[in-house]
Amino acid sequence: MLKLHGHQELRRRVVRRLTHALLGDASAPSPTALPIDQRRVHRVLVCRPNHRLGNLLLLTPLLQELQRSLPGAKVDIVLAGKDGAGLFRTFGNVTHTYTLSRRMVRHPVQTVRIAMQIRHAHYDLVIDPCEGSQSARWFAVLAHATYMIGGHGGTPDLDAGAAPRHMAQWPAYLLRRALAAPQADYPALDLRLAADECERGRRILRTLIPVGAPQACVLGVFADATGAKCYDPAWWLRCLGALQAQVPGVCIVEIAPPDGRSRLSARFPVFSAANPRKVATVISQMTGFISADCGVMHLACASGVATFGLFKVTDAAQYAPYGHGSRAIDTRGLNPEQVAQQVAAALHVLQANANPAPPDPERHHPVTQVERAADMGRADCFPLPPQGEASR
Repeated sequence: MLKLHGHQELRRRVVRRLTHALLGDASAPSPTALPIDQRRVHRVLVCRPNHRLGNLLLLTPLLQELQRSLPGAKVDIVLAGKDGAGLFRTFGNVTHTYTLSRRMVRHPVQTVRIAMQIRHAHYDLVIDPCEGSQSARWFAVLAHATYMIGGHGGTPDLDAGAAPRHMAQWPAYLLRRALAAPQADYPALDLRLAADECERGRRILRTLIPVGAPQACVLGVFADATGAKCYDPAWWLRCLGALQAQVPGVCIVEIAPPDGRSRLSARFPVFSAANPRKVATVISQMTGFISADCGVMHLACASGVATFGLFKVTDAAQYAPYGHGSRAIDTRGLNPEQVAQQVAAALHVLQANANPAPPDPERHHPVTQVERAADMGRADCFPLPPQGEASR
């Protein structure tokens, strides 16, 4: 622990010295005058130099808000890690991603090269979406944009009572505040999977379902997480066993980490892929998904499926899945069977919405499949039909 702490402190000192060498006293920008003149914003830079899957997916509501509020603006993103750029490839407003190494200090030449590209790019608006990120602040200030909003003094006069606590909603709130736009419901996480991606995910999922098994309810599970957020395999097997008893016919599919190793002793069909978008296409075809608070939980939510996030150490108000029937479950004080009971109740609701009672003769028009999907918060991907039925 002391060795880890010493390494982190050394990293912070190196970043501080590099920041001062390149920026001088620019690390304390003057607040941006509000509201921002939208007519002057053509190029936007979003600074999130982080490689963690969940943190990158939490940017998708901001990207949707930028497309809605500034439809003609081109958006570039500073991120880290090899998989980040692919997450945003279906966002039409995202034109470029600056991809940094996961360990910037160990790759100073690459870091300085990207820093110089940003310095000379002439951005109109830069957004620092995360409070407390020294590297995000560094790149945000380095851009020398006309306007700057974010967690380091760039957005004055915030209404603390109206500001959301959720990490995905906070940047969208900052943008709306800066543009003097009305506050409304926030967009859900969304990878914007294309129709052909959903179809590929459907075909893959079909290969995972045992022959002859009912397919009306498919539940995905990711049984891994970091540190204290993780639940042990015995806990998961108790929870899933109770779910099978309470939801007859439920088909459980395990999503394994990129290493391909089942965390549940291969008790259920297993799917694994290194590409997070490919994993999302399979998850998108499921009825629901259950996971501890982690990046794959956010991936499931962004794929458009009802996601049940399990929380015991992190703050659900900041990280809970939302939209598409998703919800957080505080597992403190609950045993696995009690958690299963809550998930089972939600699955029964999803099944009822997907298979409603026969239409009332007094109804003016029949309920269409699209309308039923809209009730579930999904208009693009539907529950799997039984074998032999034509897929969409």
